[in-house]
Amino acid sequence: MSRTRFLSWLVIGLLLTNILLVGFIVLRQPGSHVPRMPREIIIERLNFTNEQVIAYDGLINWHRSEIRKADDQILALKTHLYSGISGKISQVHNDSLIAEISKLQVRVEGIHYKHFRDIRNLCTPGQQPYFEELLKDIASIFYKPKKGPRTK
Repeated sequence: MSRTRFLSWLVIGLLLTNILLVGFIVLRQPGSHVPRMPREIIIERLNFTNEQVIAYDGLINWHRSEIRKADDQILALKTHLYSGISGKISQVHNDSLIAEISKLQVRVEGIHYKHFRDIRNLCTPGQQPYFEELLKDIASIFYKPKKGPRTK
């Protein structure tokens, strides 16, 4: 193959690659690169009406408030627990702090469960199948991977 022929094929290949790239950029769905918030995903997947969205926002406010309270209590207990590492607190007291933290973690899961049960109760009978489908994806919708290096 002559050098000229090789360079011609190379130019044609690069041109086709550029056309494909431009086509991808132009034809992609708007906003597809922007991660959506769980609220928008739920509203869209359940086809909520404006009235349901208002009620759902109230549920979100309650949920956030309850989770914030529990998180604050867990943080206070953990602070007290870890301050005892220096030996100032007995092992029995440490065990009771750990038990209290565990109870609060159970409470957090109960709050989450109630929140989704309340969302289900917002749904009309026609929306119930959409809710059932949403439940299959609920963990991945709310999962937030931790940032930073992972240790093995």
